[in-house]
Amino acid sequence: MSDVLLLRHAKSDWSVDVDDFDRPLNNRGKRAAQRMGEWLKTHQFIPEQVWVSAAKRTMETAEKTLKAAGLPISLIKPIPELYEASPATVLDIIAKAQKIWV
Repeated sequence: MSDVLLLRHAKSDWSVDVDDFDRPLNNRGKRAAQRMGEWLKTHQFIPEQVWVSAAKRTMETAEKTLKAAGLPISLIKPIPELYEASPATVLDIIAKAQKIWV
């Protein structure tokens, strides 16, 4: 059985001048992503893949988290359908992946 760890992106900047998809992490979010990576490393949680939407803040969170954990960013697998996905869509993506891995 595979383990699935769900993380929300870290805190991002908010500006009416920037499209939601393109919002970057703010300083607080960058520090939080670093802490998430340190937690992964401390608990020896080594993912096989890291699924993210293609939104800037999710990509940035994943990159900073993996770097802090000492893991390669090549683990990141952008999945466009995850952006603003409903819980049902997320579960469907996980179910389809399980069929591929088994």
